[in-house]
Order: sequence, then structure tokens, then C-alpha cells
Amino acid sequence: MRLHTTVVLTLILLTSFACAAGARRPEASAAPRPAPTVATTSALDAWRSKGASEVPPEAVRQVASTSVEVVNQTHGAISDADARAWALGLLHSSSYDDWALNRMQDGFLQRGGLSSAPQAVFATEFHHIQAARAAGMHLEVRPQTIRRLVLRSMPDATRQLFAAQQMTWSPYAFYVDKIGPSELAYVDAAGTRTVKVRLDAGVGVPELFAGQFVHDDVLGDVWRLDSDFDCSTPASSSQLGGACGP
Repeated sequence: MRLHTTVVLTLILLTSFACAAGARRPEASAAPRPAPTVATTSALDAWRSKGASEVPPEAVRQVASTSVEVVNQTHGAISDADARAWALGLLHSSSYDDWALNRMQDGFLQRGGLSSAPQAVFATEFHHIQAARAAGMHLEVRPQTIRRLVLRSMPDATRQLFAAQQMTWSPYAFYVDKIGPSELAYVDAAGTRTVKVRLDAGVGVPELFAGQFVHDDVLGDVWRLDSDFDCSTPASSSQLGGACGP
């Protein structure tokens, strides 16, 4: 998965309401009651189970609302409401991906459940994280901006292409319309930045993410990234046809 954005989407979001009831203080003459024993798993333990070494900030774990156009081109196979929910899941996954790259959380990308084919989907992230770590540097990433998410059905004829790329074929995919500016830099201990990847303002590098909408107790609702095709290349446009077109 290449540089992604932490942008968020204009959607009707469900708001969670919780109320806490205060317990009445016992009378002074009442016998003391033993404190209840509650088996809980700390947030850090939960994220460690996903391969992460830290808990992502709340801003990463919660996708708020802004303007990203969602287009449903499944011709009625998927409802518009589901398409919007799936699009929000994709933005949620993108937010985790950006965080993992900036924080060099390759263990999370490998084992966190964001992809069924992490070695192929996150090949770019693994390359930069491992190269920066070997050089004693860290990463600073400014992701691209997502403008439009187009949900499309994937033809059966593309199954062999997915297998050849060691990716997982799924019946639906999002065409992701993204533009720069974006930048990825290696930063040494003195703060010196070496830019490795830069995309100028207004330049687009669209991608195709086949996958599935899933709920995870730690991640929340995400779009499982089963593929990552660069739709700006002639090969992808030729092999994937309309699925990789604007």
C-alpha cells in the first residue's frame, strides 16, 4: 500500500452514547463489601496482540467526517448505505496504515489484520520501515489526499492476476482517486531529512483496493485490504480494465 491519507469522509455516522450510573455510597454501619474482580485486558495488551508496540492515538482510531465523494458503481448489488459504510472502513484502514508507516509499526502491518496479503499489499511500507531502521533513522510521511472512492465489482477474469501478484481476489474493490502533495522522508537523530518520495500538488496516483468490510474488536470497522494495484500504470489499466479506470 502506497502513501495514503488520513482524510475522512462525509457520511452519516453512528454516534455512541454511554451513561454511567453512580453507585450509592453504603451506610456507615454496613459491612464492607469485597471489591469485584474484573478480568480486563489493557489497551496496550490488545494492540500488542496485533503486532503493535504502542496504542494508536485516538485521532487515528476514530474517523471523523469531512468531504470525500463516495460513488457506488455496483449497479444495485450493494446498497448505497453499505457502500458508504465500506468507504468509511477504507478510510479507517488508511488512517491505520499512515500511522503504522510514520511510527514504523511493521509488526502491526504484518499481523494486525488490515490485510489478508500483507507482504504484497504493504511491500512499500515494509521496504521503507526496514531501510530507515537499518540506517538508524525514522520516517516522516505526509500522505496524499483522497478525493473520491468508487466501489466496483471485480470481474472473475481478474482472479489469475491477483494470484500472480500474491494478492487475494475479492468480489468488490474501491478505486481510490488520490492527489498530491505528499512526501516520505528519512530523518536522522540530528533532524536532517532525506526525502525519498515526493508527489507534487495536483498529481494523482490512483489505486485499486479489493477487499472486504470487517469488524475487529480492536481495530473497529475496517476495509480489509486484499490487494493494492497502482492504476496509474499502463499495465494495471490494461489488465484490470474498467475497474482501474477513472
